[in-house]
Amino acid sequence: MSAEAGASPGPWVPLGARAIAAALLLLVLWPGPGLGQEPTGDQGNLLRRPPVIVAGGRGLRFGRIFRGTPSSVSPASNRSAQFVIIGFDAQIQVSFVLPSGLVSTSGELLPVQFGPGDGILFRLRRFRREVFDPTRPLTITMDRFDLLRLRLGGTAMPGATQPLGRYRGTVIVVVADLGT
Repeated sequence: MSAEAGASPGPWVPLGARAIAAALLLLVLWPGPGLGQEPTGDQGNLLRRPPVIVAGGRGLRFGRIFRGTPSSVSPASNRSAQFVIIGFDAQIQVSFVLPSGLVSTSGELLPVQFGPGDGILFRLRRFRREVFDPTRPLTITMDRFDLLRLRLGGTAMPGATQPLGRYRGTVIVVVADLGT
């Protein structure tokens, strides 16, 4: 996640096709029991269902902001952060560790806010879109094979005397497989 106060916007990193291809290949090649064999012991669940895979796509880009003027990025925008989750027959809980501000290289703080409507979940298999609040955990039941795309927006809240510069922050995505 980044913002530039008085600087030109830098490049963003697009979702890596290699990362998605590698995740799909892992799911296709995941080991399972042979025909007529039943998995045994604690490894049974591991052999039946491949893991849930999470890939980062791009960071949230506020771009150029102006002192004293809040700057919002919609989760539907091409400047929103993007994450991909791939899985089979899983119930997962997704939560975000969100920063309260971005920090410049000189240590200045640029406050940011997240709230209801700042997250969108695209279920590509069902062609559905769900709006969510990234400050609250999200429980998702994945189908036989599911590809989810999460997008995250937010609002930068620069003060009237906000110093110029580049600001950066980190968003952590936590995905817990609930095992159901």
